[in-house]
Amino acid sequence: MSHFYGMSICQLEKICKYFDYALVQLEYNNAFLISKNLSYGEELTAKEAYERGYLRKKDRKEKFPWNRDMECILNMTPKQSVDFLKKYFKKYEGKYSLSYKKE
Repeated sequence: MSHFYGMSICQLEKICKYFDYALVQLEYNNAFLISKNLSYGEELTAKEAYERGYLRKKDRKEKFPWNRDMECILNMTPKQSVDFLKKYFKKYEGKYSLSYKKE
């Protein structure tokens, strides 16, 4: 199994803003979006959605055991995470974009 597939939830958040959609829920690896003109309750940021819909789920490690090798990222600084991922995905270099904002 490879982690090199799918879409970053942060990138999804940008696409939602561009097309005027709201990220309203995340359930594990399923994102739920709705057009903003339908006025549906709370819009979540990527961070809020990830925390509620994946990170805080008590059974996430059981349902997604293949993510075990990524758990260490949760305790890293943004720079350490980027360095870790660049090394981890070295064979895919040039096929993705990865960066972070200094705060």
